[in-house]
Amino acid sequence: MKLKAILQSLTAISVLAATIAVNPATSLAATSQTIVVDNGNPAASDSAAGTATTPLKTIGQAAQRAERNNVAGTATTVLIHPGTYRESVDLYYSTKATAAPLTFEAAPGGPVVMSGSDVWTDWRPTGDGEILAHEWAYDWGLSTMPASWNDWWSRQTISDVVLRRELVYVDGERMRQVLSLEELRQRTGAYFVSESANKLYLRLPAGADAATATVEVGVRPRLFNAQKWRNLTVRGITFQHAVTPMNGSSARFLRVSNVLLEDAVFQENSWGGLAFQYSKDLELRNTRMNSNGVKGVNIFKSGNILLDGTQISYNNWRGHWGGFHGWDAGSKIWGARGATVRNHQSVGNLSHGLWFDTDNVGVVIENSLLANNLKDGVFLEASQGPFTLRGNTICGNRQDGITDGKADNVTVENNTIFDNTGGQIQFTGRKGGRPIIDQDTGQEILTRSRNWTLRGNTIVGNQLNQDVIATTMGDEDWNVMRGSLTADGNSYYNPVKPRSFEIPGGKYVDLPGWRQNTGADATSTFAAPGAPLECDAPTDSPPVEPPVEPPVDPPVVQPAPVTDLTASPGDRSVSLAWTNPSDIAGVTVVATTGQTAPSSPSAGTVVYDGTGSQSTHTGLNNGTTYSYSVFTYDTERNYSDAVTAAATPVAPKVQTRLEASASASLITAGDGVEITGRLFNSTTGAPMANESMTMVSQPVSNDSDPGGHTSAAASTDANGRATFSLTPSENVRVTLEHSSSSSVTSTANVTVLVRPDVDTLVEDDSIRLGRAVVLTGQVTPAHAGQKAMLHYDGSGTWEKIQSTTLADDGSFRFGTGPSFSGLHGYRVFVPADADHAEGMSQRINVRVYAAAITAVRYDPAGDDLRNLNGEQVTVRNVGGVAINLAGWRLRDRYLLPAYQLAPDARVVIHSGSGKSGSGHVYLGSTREVWPNKPGTVARLYDDDNALVSSFTY
Repeated sequence: MKLKAILQSLTAISVLAATIAVNPATSLAATSQTIVVDNGNPAASDSAAGTATTPLKTIGQAAQRAERNNVAGTATTVLIHPGTYRESVDLYYSTKATAAPLTFEAAPGGPVVMSGSDVWTDWRPTGDGEILAHEWAYDWGLSTMPASWNDWWSRQTISDVVLRRELVYVDGERMRQVLSLEELRQRTGAYFVSESANKLYLRLPAGADAATATVEVGVRPRLFNAQKWRNLTVRGITFQHAVTPMNGSSARFLRVSNVLLEDAVFQENSWGGLAFQYSKDLELRNTRMNSNGVKGVNIFKSGNILLDGTQISYNNWRGHWGGFHGWDAGSKIWGARGATVRNHQSVGNLSHGLWFDTDNVGVVIENSLLANNLKDGVFLEASQGPFTLRGNTICGNRQDGITDGKADNVTVENNTIFDNTGGQIQFTGRKGGRPIIDQDTGQEILTRSRNWTLRGNTIVGNQLNQDVIATTMGDEDWNVMRGSLTADGNSYYNPVKPRSFEIPGGKYVDLPGWRQNTGADATSTFAAPGAPLECDAPTDSPPVEPPVEPPVDPPVVQPAPVTDLTASPGDRSVSLAWTNPSDIAGVTVVATTGQTAPSSPSAGTVVYDGTGSQSTHTGLNNGTTYSYSVFTYDTERNYSDAVTAAATPVAPKVQTRLEASASASLITAGDGVEITGRLFNSTTGAPMANESMTMVSQPVSNDSDPGGHTSAAASTDANGRATFSLTPSENVRVTLEHSSSSSVTSTANVTVLVRPDVDTLVEDDSIRLGRAVVLTGQVTPAHAGQKAMLHYDGSGTWEKIQSTTLADDGSFRFGTGPSFSGLHGYRVFVPADADHAEGMSQRINVRVYAAAITAVRYDPAGDDLRNLNGEQVTVRNVGGVAINLAGWRLRDRYLLPAYQLAPDARVVIHSGSGKSGSGHVYLGSTREVWPNKPGTVARLYDDDNALVSSFTY
């Protein structure tokens, strides 16, 4: 099948899928607003209304208004008119955020581009040939390596051009970055940054005119950043020219959910195009992540992912400049929980086509094209699966078609896999299996290439170096793989290599031998496919550059060179060591200052000549670079090729000790904390003043995230102390660091836990027995959907008696009925989670009382009106707390004065007048209160007009 026909088929499927797709961010808001942005409209202003006639000028201003709309629950569409917008947008998480959808959409009529570059003019001749110069104010230097890469990276040699980030485009054409003026003199269409001279040097491509050319220079490291947003759509926008450092991306989505990217383009960014981290419910439709410096997309620990009609192609041109083609290049999806890649193209990457790194579950790749990549078409690394590869075309890759790196539970069915250098399918990976940590359980599991199924595939190699099945496994791992392998109904072929099935020990067998070894493929065939298989590159795509390979010198008769050369800098010295080959007469070591090593034994200063394997070059200047060439020679003084090394002597650095402390290790949300660092000279113990110190605050729940942090810098005082103020919204790990050219870098850490503020009120703190205690309040931050618990103080121990789910704004309500009178203690408790420590309200005391009428004397001696004080009611406190009778009533209208009635005490309430106290209270009535009628009911009401007791006499 021609590749062009495959592409046309995939395009048709993608268009059909787009017509039936439903935006996942469907409207969840009662109101909506469209904000118009048009930087080409003369009436545009960021203080305008944002309408079609008075649009905003920047997307950033529209984003700020959209954030306010979201808090108000209003759905927002930011409609962006064609143009180039040289700005960046940040959407930060708000505790008041709602689920109202937000859409950034390109208006019809032309491209909408968010660019990390600015147009630079005022280029000046340098007098050095065709080289132009411009002032340069950015000292980015070399990118630092992510900490998680240290183990792998320490074994690599990476060119500085891979670690740089600068970008220059002339009339839309990417220029080549070089690392010296000398290299620039030898190449047109290139640029060189000199941070020491604060200059950007440019040599235009052939035919370009400095007076008319448009020169764009990258200045913005990120173009779009969204954190903790829901229901977000980006449609029809191109993101380009971001000067992303190592492992960065022009657009990053962190902890987002329900996101749709449609018809978007991420291209020509210095490192990465697009990144998702800790996110879920992601849809990428007809989105292109092509021609980025290293990788098109990075998706980390995210779930429910769909890539439909997407492209990840022609990436890693920067990596290719420096010979870097592995690890993070091309694309990387790892820790996925449910991912479907459909109608997709990964073509012409100078790296892997698709790479599923470790700990992936539930991955489907179907109806996709993985072709002409510099490395393998798809790499499945140490994952528990399941993976399903169905209906794909995998061809023309310069390494394997499918590489298994100890992935389990993989089904490969109805694919066409052909013309890949190496194995069409390669089984490889670490001996004994690959241990990984399952992010869902936190448990270590061992993956071992178990439970592979191959069925209905066409698998064809065309050359001697194109095996249908290849492996690097030993017998033990192979036995695990083949013991769980299911394969049948496949069509294999290699016209020049019938024994094209590799088994352990470097042995090759034919199809009958494969069946005998594996017990699989009983009905499979080894025959030419019915129609020729061709893997032509798309005509509308850039060609794949050849790999960086050094020229092959003609063989010469010369001694073998030394190996393992090292150059270790010291104080005004450099120590050299090497390993000599056998059968040499001696070794000559020559040196020069600068970065260029001597090209011959006579080109530099001889610092050693003898038969040894080490030497120390002394009397040097600290801070000056010395380059060395080591040559072996035979008895005829024929010299070997040079082995080179360089080192820069340095004065010994001061050993330092850094201590970190926090003014509080546990604070309430909204409160501040002071972080104090003290720096000492480790040798003398003296504090170090006027030294720089930096603080980085990272969320404890995501301390590997390079973007989710707060940073600050300060200088130490005379006591070596530097203090930083911080108001964290969640648990943070704070790292203090001291680094300078004259001392050893030192760090110290301190963790500050943040508990939510649990603001709680009780409706009534004094109630009669039988009424409910009602507590309401709010938790800040909201912790929507999480549990809050009502605790009761039972004999000095807090016990949970109720729980409820917090509302979107963090509010709650509890109601409980005490079963006995007395003083009751309550609190509201919020358990700890990944972001916060446990939080609780203050103790709330509620008095629960009980009282009873125990006697009524309604017919005193003599005349009732003359003996009103003989008419009386006896009330007893039958509860466990004292009662103040102020505001209480008898017969619903006789108000009692203030009187404190202790537990189990009695008070006699007289109808007439007198002085209340000592167990007696007087109503002050001038007539009888209690009629002389048997069966009359005496009633007692509290100050809330609730009936407390009744007595029939």
